Amino acid sequence: MISPRVVSWLDRLVANAWVRLPQVFFPARARETGRGIIVAVTTHPPRIGSVDLTLRSILRQSLQIDCIVLVLSELEFPGGLPALPSRLRRLLGRAGGRIEILWTPDNKRSFKKLLPVVEKYPEATIITADDDVFYWRSWANALASAAQRFPGTIVGTRGTQILLTGKTVQPYLSWPHCRTDRPGHSIFLTGNGGILYPPGALDPTVQDWALASVLCPSADDIWFKAMATLAGTQAVRVNTGRDYPPNGATQAGALWVQNVGLDQNDEAFNKVVDYFHLRTVYAGSAEATSESS
Repeated sequence: MISPRVVSWLDRLVANAWVRLPQVFFPARARETGRGIIVAVTTHPPRIGSVDLTLRSILRQSLQIDCIVLVLSELEFPGGLPALPSRLRRLLGRAGGRIEILWTPDNKRSFKKLLPVVEKYPEATIITADDDVFYWRSWANALASAAQRFPGTIVGTRGTQILLTGKTVQPYLSWPHCRTDRPGHSIFLTGNGGILYPPGALDPTVQDWALASVLCPSADDIWFKAMATLAGTQAVRVNTGRDYPPNGATQAGALWVQNVGLDQNDEAFNKVVDYFHLRTVYAGSAEATSESS
């Protein structure tokens, strides 16, 4: 039996080769829908040299995507487009307008992969993607197909079940993996596998960066989850059967290190839940999900 480490290495090797093949070999099928699909990505200076690999994998999706929006902060990249890596600029030129750079005057950290995109494209279906992995060709189609099966629901490929004892939220690391194809308010999706947000899925408070930066400054997943709950939007996890190979981007300063490794997710989640009075919602949803499983 091949070890998981070997499988991961092989996946990364295949993905690296795949994204370097000519785009002509990967035509996208047309969608029978009148609503656009946008993939939103952000990055920061330590990863700007490798984000083009993620973008290449998204360009090769089997599902037709209207646009990839790469959100960059003017504060982090004061030199603008000419100062970006040549490899990224070449990709922008070859993409035929399918990649848009959305410049923001401020820096809302990881939150900016979604906030300015929702503001600019409020009627679009938005899929968020991380900047440090490759996405397989079937990835976007899997999310979009699930969105059709569960209309009005936020869809992801990775997630856990918010675990409560009574109204006490248990430590984040103790939350079990959630069941697939079972929508609920207590489903907590994480961004590495991509998350699809239908139009209107988030409460308008989502744009309150001043509040988010106080309650959970490095935990965008927690903020977006709370905003979905306030809007009455459930979440569902679907199984794609594959992991997402890393693209070689540095993990120095990665949010998962401080949020998970340093238990900051627990502090942030409790602050957000208490501020918006969501304990009863999650406790009731977790109980209902458990009884129906």
